[in-house]
Amino acid sequence: MAPKSRHGHSGGANARRKTPSKTYQAWVSMKRRCYDPSLPNYHLYGGRGITYAPQWEDFLNFLEDMGEAPPNTSLDRIDNNGNYEKGNCRWATLEEQNNNRRSTRFITYNGKTQSLAQWSREMGLSGPLIRQRIDLYGWSIEEALTTPAATQKHKRVK
Repeated sequence: MAPKSRHGHSGGANARRKTPSKTYQAWVSMKRRCYDPSLPNYHLYGGRGITYAPQWEDFLNFLEDMGEAPPNTSLDRIDNNGNYEKGNCRWATLEEQNNNRRSTRFITYNGKTQSLAQWSREMGLSGPLIRQRIDLYGWSIEEALTTPAATQKHKRVK
Protein backbone atom coordinates (compact mmCIF):
# COMPACT_ATOMS: atom_id res chain seq x y z
CA MET A 1 0.00 0.00 0.00
CA ALA A 2 1.30 3.47 -0.89
CA PRO A 3 2.25 5.75 2.00
CA LYS A 4 -0.29 8.36 3.00
CA SER A 5 0.68 11.86 1.90
CA ARG A 6 1.76 14.26 4.63
CA HIS A 7 -0.14 17.18 3.17
CA GLY A 8 -3.43 15.81 1.84
CA HIS A 9 -3.09 17.58 -1.52
CA SER A 10 -2.08 14.74 -3.82
CA GLY A 11 -5.39 12.92 -4.09
CA GLY A 12 -5.78 9.21 -4.58
CA ALA A 13 -6.91 6.30 -2.44
CA ASN A 14 -4.98 7.23 0.69
CA ALA A 15 -5.50 10.99 0.61
CA ARG A 16 -8.13 13.21 2.21
CA ARG A 17 -9.34 14.29 -1.24
CA LYS A 18 -10.24 12.28 -4.33
CA THR A 19 -8.34 14.43 -6.81
CA PRO A 20 -5.14 16.44 -6.39
CA SER A 21 -5.56 20.05 -5.27
CA LYS A 22 -5.01 22.86 -7.74
CA THR A 23 -1.89 23.83 -5.79
CA TYR A 24 -0.49 20.30 -6.01
CA GLN A 25 -1.29 20.09 -9.73
CA ALA A 26 0.56 23.39 -10.31
CA TRP A 27 3.58 22.03 -8.44
CA VAL A 28 3.63 18.80 -10.46
CA SER A 29 3.23 20.74 -13.73
CA MET A 30 6.03 23.12 -12.79
CA LYS A 31 8.40 20.24 -12.18
CA ARG A 32 7.44 18.51 -15.43
CA ARG A 33 7.91 21.70 -17.49
CA CYS A 34 11.45 21.93 -16.14
CA TYR A 35 12.52 18.29 -16.49
CA ASP A 36 10.34 16.35 -18.94
CA PRO A 37 11.64 16.71 -22.53
CA SER A 38 8.67 14.68 -23.81
CA LEU A 39 6.33 17.62 -23.12
CA PRO A 40 5.48 19.71 -26.22
CA ASN A 41 6.44 23.00 -24.51
CA TYR A 42 9.56 21.71 -22.75
CA HIS A 43 11.71 23.88 -25.05
CA LEU A 44 10.08 26.97 -23.49
CA TYR A 45 11.03 25.91 -19.96
CA GLY A 46 13.61 23.25 -19.14
CA GLY A 47 14.94 23.45 -22.68
CA ARG A 48 15.82 27.12 -22.01
CA GLY A 49 17.46 26.26 -18.70
CA ILE A 50 14.48 27.15 -16.50
CA THR A 51 14.49 25.14 -13.29
CA TYR A 52 12.97 25.41 -9.82
CA ALA A 53 14.37 26.06 -6.35
CA PRO A 54 15.94 22.88 -4.94
CA GLN A 55 13.81 23.10 -1.78
CA TRP A 56 10.69 22.96 -3.98
CA GLU A 57 11.46 19.32 -4.73
CA ASP A 58 9.37 18.81 -1.57
CA PHE A 59 5.76 19.90 -2.04
CA LEU A 60 5.46 21.11 1.56
CA ASN A 61 8.26 23.65 0.98
CA PHE A 62 6.51 24.86 -2.18
CA LEU A 63 3.22 25.13 -0.28
CA GLU A 64 4.88 27.04 2.56
CA ASP A 65 6.43 29.55 0.14
CA MET A 66 3.51 29.98 -2.24
CA GLY A 67 0.44 29.20 -0.14
CA GLU A 68 -2.74 27.77 -1.61
CA ALA A 69 -3.61 28.72 -5.17
CA PRO A 70 -6.42 31.31 -5.05
CA PRO A 71 -9.42 30.70 -7.33
CA ASN A 72 -8.92 31.55 -11.02
CA THR A 73 -5.13 31.71 -10.80
CA SER A 74 -2.17 29.65 -11.92
CA LEU A 75 1.53 29.65 -11.12
CA ASP A 76 3.41 32.44 -12.91
CA ARG A 77 7.06 33.48 -13.04
CA ILE A 78 7.31 37.26 -12.69
CA ASP A 79 10.53 37.32 -14.73
CA ASN A 80 9.79 34.68 -17.34
CA ASN A 81 13.51 34.26 -18.01
CA GLY A 82 14.03 33.41 -14.34
CA ASN A 83 13.54 30.20 -12.42
CA TYR A 84 10.62 29.00 -10.36
CA GLU A 85 11.49 30.26 -6.88
CA LYS A 86 9.82 32.16 -4.07
CA GLY A 87 10.91 35.65 -5.12
CA ASN A 88 10.03 35.09 -8.77
CA CYS A 89 6.65 33.34 -8.55
CA ARG A 90 3.09 34.40 -7.87
CA TRP A 91 -0.43 33.13 -8.34
CA ALA A 92 -1.70 35.08 -11.36
CA THR A 93 -4.94 35.38 -13.28
CA LEU A 94 -5.09 34.44 -16.96
CA GLU A 95 -4.94 38.12 -17.93
CA GLU A 96 -1.87 38.67 -15.75
CA GLN A 97 -0.26 35.57 -17.26
CA ASN A 98 -1.02 36.73 -20.81
CA ASN A 99 0.46 40.15 -20.09
CA ASN A 100 3.63 38.51 -18.77
CA ARG A 101 4.65 36.58 -21.89
CA ARG A 102 7.94 37.21 -23.63
CA SER A 103 5.99 38.06 -26.78
CA THR A 104 3.65 40.60 -25.15
CA ARG A 105 3.77 43.98 -26.84
CA PHE A 106 3.47 47.00 -24.56
CA ILE A 107 2.30 50.39 -25.77
CA THR A 108 2.58 53.69 -23.91
CA TYR A 109 -0.04 56.33 -24.60
CA ASN A 110 -0.71 59.46 -22.52
CA GLY A 111 1.82 58.28 -19.94
CA LYS A 112 0.04 54.94 -19.42
CA THR A 113 1.70 51.66 -20.42
CA GLN A 114 -0.42 48.61 -21.12
CA SER A 115 -0.28 45.53 -23.27
CA LEU A 116 -1.72 45.75 -26.75
CA ALA A 117 -4.52 43.42 -25.58
CA GLN A 118 -5.36 45.76 -22.68
CA TRP A 119 -5.46 48.78 -24.99
CA SER A 120 -7.63 46.77 -27.38
CA ARG A 121 -10.21 46.12 -24.65
CA GLU A 122 -10.05 49.66 -23.29
CA MET A 123 -10.43 51.36 -26.69
CA GLY A 124 -12.91 48.89 -28.19
CA LEU A 125 -10.63 48.06 -31.12
CA SER A 126 -9.27 44.69 -32.16
CA GLY A 127 -5.66 43.90 -31.33
CA PRO A 128 -4.81 42.99 -34.93
CA LEU A 129 -6.26 46.31 -36.11
CA ILE A 130 -4.12 48.30 -33.67
CA ARG A 131 -1.01 46.29 -34.63
CA GLN A 132 -1.72 46.78 -38.36
CA ARG A 133 -2.23 50.50 -37.97
CA ILE A 134 1.11 50.91 -36.20
CA ASP A 135 3.26 48.37 -38.03
CA LEU A 136 1.83 48.31 -41.53
CA TYR A 137 0.41 51.79 -41.97
CA GLY A 138 2.89 53.69 -39.79
CA TRP A 139 0.22 55.44 -37.74
CA SER A 140 1.17 57.17 -34.50
CA ILE A 141 0.14 55.44 -31.28
CA GLU A 142 -2.48 58.13 -30.70
CA GLU A 143 -4.02 57.67 -34.16
CA ALA A 144 -3.95 53.89 -33.88
CA LEU A 145 -5.71 53.89 -30.52
CA THR A 146 -8.20 56.72 -30.95
CA THR A 147 -9.39 56.48 -34.56
CA PRO A 148 -12.66 54.52 -34.71
CA ALA A 149 -12.44 51.29 -36.68
CA ALA A 150 -15.03 52.33 -39.24
CA THR A 151 -12.88 55.24 -40.43
CA GLN A 152 -9.76 53.17 -41.12
CA LYS A 153 -10.63 52.54 -44.78
CA HIS A 154 -10.36 56.29 -45.41
CA LYS A 155 -6.92 56.60 -43.84
CA ARG A 156 -3.93 56.17 -46.14
CA VAL A 157 -0.35 55.08 -45.49
CA LYS A 158 1.91 57.99 -44.65
